[in-house]
Amino acid sequence: MKSKNYWSTPEAVYSYIAQRKNLDPNNSPEQLVVQWIDRAIANGLSLNPGLLVDVGIGPGIGAGNLIQKYGFKQLLAIDISNAMLDTVPFYVDLDKVHTTFQADDASKCRFNAQDKSADLVISIATVSLLETIENFFAEIARVLKPGGLFGFNTFVHMEHDQGVRYCELSTNPMRTYAPSKYSVVQYIKMHGFSLLMAGSSEPMHDLASIPIYQNVLLLKKN
Repeated sequence: MKSKNYWSTPEAVYSYIAQRKNLDPNNSPEQLVVQWIDRAIANGLSLNPGLLVDVGIGPGIGAGNLIQKYGFKQLLAIDISNAMLDTVPFYVDLDKVHTTFQADDASKCRFNAQDKSADLVISIATVSLLETIENFFAEIARVLKPGGLFGFNTFVHMEHDQGVRYCELSTNPMRTYAPSKYSVVQYIKMHGFSLLMAGSSEPMHDLASIPIYQNVLLLKKN
């Protein structure tokens, strides 16, 4: 099993990007979260294209799609890997958006954004790489404006506790963790979020119905 520093090598990063090219772009984790955002806007929710924060941005596929579609003016790109951040210009046109890069661990760090400054936060395939999720949710709640959106995905375990379980996945060369569904729901409530949509295909609107693998779109209430 590789360590958390797996992503520190360019070889690992480029291998990941090569694998992603074989995925159906319309069924990728990034696109599913973007679809939830599109659906919420179609249902009348407003989105100000100011600051987009991408936590665990990877090569920037999701951020690039959102910037191109909605015209965000600023991007905060957070990733634990400098090597991964180096690939962001492959998918994000840095001439069109003011970009700040932050190489840091989202389970521990303070995000490089002011309180209530972000209009949208996304985090794709990142929660399950964090050993703890307390700081992750607290920082996202801190930087989001009231009325801002938070879209993410993860898989969860179903035990009724707040623990994060280490998982060994034969298909995954990294250390992978699964937060409990209970803890995810508790942090959503604790930090003043309301659920707009959740699910993997058709959206659900009830926290109790969140499946083991989830794409989630939240609204920051205050």
